Amino acid sequence: MISARYLYRESGNILPASTQSRNVPLKRLKYIMKLIKKDKSVAIEQMAKECSVSTKTIKRDIVKLKEAGKLELIDSLKSGHWKAI
Repeated sequence: MISARYLYRESGNILPASTQSRNVPLKRLKYIMKLIKKDKSVAIEQMAKECSVSTKTIKRDIVKLKEAGKLELIDSLKSGHWKAI
């Protein structure tokens, strides 16, 4: 049984409840992770376009994923790449 702190579980990956808020739909977080796993160098602008949201929204989602320990940026935004954990 998953504790109340956790709201979502997929293939053994559990996201903390803090990741789940009204402003961060779970489907979008999953889709962002899918895009990153497909292309580690995907740009924030491309993710925003794919998700039909603003770049600011994607940046907030990325912060949530980083806080949950699911995402890491290697190097820099301009020349780096993402690492899905």
